[in-house]
Amino acid sequence: MELYLERSGVVPIFLTCIGEDTDTSKSEESLDGSEGSWILPYMRKLTHVMQHAERISHLHVETSAEDLIQCVILDMKQKTFPILDYMVLSYNDPLAPLADLFSPLDSNLPRLKALWITGIHLNCPALSLGALKTLGITALDLKPSHLRALADSAPQLDHLQFDSCNLVEASDDGLLAHFPVLRSLMIGNHYEPQRFLTHISAPALTVLNISAVTLLPSAPPELPPPLPLQTVRSLVLADVEVEDTDEDDVVRPFDGRLFASTPHATMLTLHRCSASVAPLLEHLATAVPIALPMLETLVVYDLDATCDDVLLRVIQHLKQHDCPLKAMELGKELRERLGGEWMSAVEEHVRVSVAE
Repeated sequence: MELYLERSGVVPIFLTCIGEDTDTSKSEESLDGSEGSWILPYMRKLTHVMQHAERISHLHVETSAEDLIQCVILDMKQKTFPILDYMVLSYNDPLAPLADLFSPLDSNLPRLKALWITGIHLNCPALSLGALKTLGITALDLKPSHLRALADSAPQLDHLQFDSCNLVEASDDGLLAHFPVLRSLMIGNHYEPQRFLTHISAPALTVLNISAVTLLPSAPPELPPPLPLQTVRSLVLADVEVEDTDEDDVVRPFDGRLFASTPHATMLTLHRCSASVAPLLEHLATAVPIALPMLETLVVYDLDATCDDVLLRVIQHLKQHDCPLKAMELGKELRERLGGEWMSAVEEHVRVSVAE
């Protein structure tokens, strides 16, 4: 490796280090360089390559070893990475709490365009991400102030993804994180995604993807309604479940706040939805004025069989109230299950196609 680095001149470096902490016999010694440290050989190699920070254009470190992540963060604090444009920095120990195990990343990354981080905070006030277009954040506790600092540090952000993140210490100061050019937002593996939406302003957002989440039937009283995302055209709900009872086991109807936040959506996609989404569909099938009044295309890849009837009523209700719905796309297996009678009833209202 040393010989290659010496002879390759200024050729850009793609550095990848992926490995799990599976050695149960390892020493607990850390960055002190003790010979007993199991991770020491890996850190030596990584540190040696990081000496050529000016050549690194792609950095991918994914591990459950704390010391290895600490080593990378320390090196990045001390060096400049002028051509780094893609980085994955992931501490993926499933047993680790969502806590501040590491010091925040605050390196100078002037050309970074894509960043995926897990379990590591960004020190946004000190971190300039002026070129950043894509950001994925996983397994962190975040505050509204973190969102605002992130928006200020990355004004060119186009795609933002939160996965398994908690929004804590919700602020009532009315200040929003303003993402001026954000076009795609994904919120995944979260109990109440609506909380994120109440703290974000995204005047250019066109795609909102809610994935692997639990939606409450109605928002908590203390949660203000999200600002309408007027530019969203595509709303995607994947692996979504709806809780239809409150903490006292009282059944609550779905209040439709999520749909109210995307009043101009022209496409709704339902993917891998269980029987628990029945209250959500029931809202679409009964709400007056109708939810999603600009809807043109409904995409349903798969759906629990108990929801077949209410799905038909959704289409009938929307069309009866002058919704511009004109197309429906069904997953192949769903189409085969629904049968001819169901399809005939739907095709009276919309054009149906089958996704392969």
